[in-house]
Amino acid sequence: MDEKTILLITFLATYLIIITSEKISAVFSKFPHLQRIFIYKGIIIWISLLLLILLRIVSPANIINYTHWDIIWLFLGTMVIAEAFILSEIPELLANQLLKFSNSLVSAIIILSAFAGFISIFCENVATVLIVAPVAFEIARKMDVSPVPLIISIAISSNLQGAALLIGDPPSMILASFNNMNFMDFIVYNGKPSMFFIMETAAVVSLVVLYIIFKRLNKRIKVESKKIGVDVFPGIILVLFIITISLGIVSPGTTAMIYALISFLWIFYRKKKEGFKIAKKLDYDTVFFLIGVFVFTGALEHYGILTSIALWFKQVANGNVFVTFTILVWGSVIVSAFIDNVPYVAAMMPVGITLATMLGIPPSLFLFGIVIGASVGGNITPIGASANIVGVGLLRKRHYTVRFFDFFKIGLPFTFFSVLTAYILLWLIYGIR
Repeated sequence: MDEKTILLITFLATYLIIITSEKISAVFSKFPHLQRIFIYKGIIIWISLLLLILLRIVSPANIINYTHWDIIWLFLGTMVIAEAFILSEIPELLANQLLKFSNSLVSAIIILSAFAGFISIFCENVATVLIVAPVAFEIARKMDVSPVPLIISIAISSNLQGAALLIGDPPSMILASFNNMNFMDFIVYNGKPSMFFIMETAAVVSLVVLYIIFKRLNKRIKVESKKIGVDVFPGIILVLFIITISLGIVSPGTTAMIYALISFLWIFYRKKKEGFKIAKKLDYDTVFFLIGVFVFTGALEHYGILTSIALWFKQVANGNVFVTFTILVWGSVIVSAFIDNVPYVAAMMPVGITLATMLGIPPSLFLFGIVIGASVGGNITPIGASANIVGVGLLRKRHYTVRFFDFFKIGLPFTFFSVLTAYILLWLIYGIR
């Protein structure tokens, strides 16, 4: 086999193993050390890369050259800033204040979902779920109801709005890297409303959908006053981080790492024991996984595989921009319902750029469509996004079982109508000429 074929087979096999990693790890339950390999997707992708290095299809220099390092620093830094924000107790205080405006379980679901969406604009989605979930469990306990609808709504709302700004989620960071976008470009891009306005409009529609789904849950709720001791410093850091990154004084990754260092110093000063715990529990697996994805994507582009995929898309769409756009958006929704959106978005960005070049249009229409479809498509199933997996895990720890259909009947209408809204807006703003 030639190098191109080996690379493609390795990529597809790696993808398949990552998708089925939970089932594979269960097979090796009697061998804990071997089982652990399949738990971490970062380990899986790096085993594949080491194989490609040994076969001289990828070189160590490619790892440096293909990786978008600013995205890696941005992801790492944002995680630390979010952890400090959680420790400050500000999110819980804000949530409790917001809930004073609710008078029933359905209104609590809507308010918490809106709050989770707002937080996820600035924090990684998993962090958002961890911030808001304790409040949801407390409400469910006081009302003697199942927390399942609350947690599912929080998770899918965080996934939706995580795509609104550069710092919200890895797919947005990947988009910024490939499309040379800064923080402000997510608000206004080339003089047109950008991702923020599109996703916020979709978020409003999604809240209406949630209300329709849960309107029968009109049980009254009484929120008790609770004294919470907060430290405003991490909140100030988060605000300054957002302002600094929006001004574009230095690169987003450098900005994130500067504020992450300040956040870490605060953590060690005020919460000495927590500092080492946080340093230990940061999502290093996703960091190594992202690096691996960038290297794989660079290699696929180098060997012309992504160009071949783009040509196939063009042939299927018969060179029609609207049909191509539709396939990219809704195809991304379907694919991301079952696989992690980070490797998918990273792999599809060069495809979108190549397709746009072939059709003679700016790439923003296709790239925005891919990110929107992939970010929101994960809401269809409990395995489609990390935030969903975390939310279901929190429920499982409290002995609540979430069946596939339980999630699906909430996630499907939520996803369809929010993506449909964004799809129409995106075409009206960037597609029609």
